[in-house]
Amino acid sequence: MPVIRSALTMATVALLATSVTACGAKKKSKKADPAPAAAPVAETGPAPAEAAVPAYPACETDEHCASKGEVCVDGTCKQCREDAQCTASLGSCGRCVNNACEKAAGCCSRDSDCDAGKRCRAGACS
Repeated sequence: MPVIRSALTMATVALLATSVTACGAKKKSKKADPAPAAAPVAETGPAPAEAAVPAYPACETDEHCASKGEVCVDGTCKQCREDAQCTASLGSCGRCVNNACEKAAGCCSRDSDCDAGKRCRAGACS
């Protein structure tokens, strides 16, 4: 790429010199003026590659699973790592069991969580 830029710069200088001469400027001598040195062009390598995001369900960080509402556990996206991550979807009855959110057996937060005829008392159906 620098060779092309240098050649283009030299060609541009030659063209400008010819244009000035053609417009009536006096020539100093028959020897061609040496082409001015092209300004050095900083070489830059390719942009650093962004870290590739593993294909779902593989992960390295929780951010790799966030779009699915999951967390990264041992290199795989899972629903949860701890009970607190299940309360958003299951309320106070949410439990993380084997990295999956489940409703704790017999737990309730309102009467409608219980079987017919039972009421929710202190988080348990009775």
